[in-house]
Amino acid sequence: MTETNNGNTRDMIDFAEMFALFWEKKVFIILLAVICGAVMAVNTYFFTKDTYTAYLVLHISNKNAVEATEEEKIQKSDIDTSKSLSETYIEILKTRAFFKDVSKDVRRSDEWERISKCTDIEPLGETELLKISVTTQRASESYEIAYAIMKLAPDKLTSVYKAGEVEIVDPPAMPTEPNSKSLVQKTALGFIGGGMLSAAYIFMKNFFDRKIHSGDEVEKRYNIAVLGEIAE
Repeated sequence: MTETNNGNTRDMIDFAEMFALFWEKKVFIILLAVICGAVMAVNTYFFTKDTYTAYLVLHISNKNAVEATEEEKIQKSDIDTSKSLSETYIEILKTRAFFKDVSKDVRRSDEWERISKCTDIEPLGETELLKISVTTQRASESYEIAYAIMKLAPDKLTSVYKAGEVEIVDPPAMPTEPNSKSLVQKTALGFIGGGMLSAAYIFMKNFFDRKIHSGDEVEKRYNIAVLGEIAE
């Protein structure tokens, strides 16, 4: 590494030296990585609660051309394909008013905010399909909320945005198995995170270390020759 003029703070990184330092401390790095991976695995397996997801798929489209007037056709040509329509529908379904209606339907009027947080709405690629997923810790609750959304969403969307039609393509079904806890993935993330944390600690400790530990370091830091050393 090279130094600033005062010789106190290092301003460049010798990657070969850092690699050698990491290799020297490899036991510490691996140990911390294993500990973090194990902690993540235990937390995921024993303390992460199961969740269940129920979902439905809606198909959205413009009104049938046979039923539309010429004026309506002109208006619909201004809509930037079904993607723009999907984005509009998503925002309508995310409103507080809609989730309050859903919460009333499932007889949880005071829980509309929680229901909104456990509901995910997304378009399926560039298609005219919308997927609405509900994830809770009970299969019956996820299904109940998804079913209420299926009942209320079409009327809500067509009443607000009258240039489209909504059709249920895939109705919700009762979840039979919990969602995967991604044990392997989370353990791997813990392992990688622990390794990065230990490597960062070693790097910071070495980079800001201002002590002289050997004659070789004096030569490298100050670019001068060492004539001799005195043992402690």
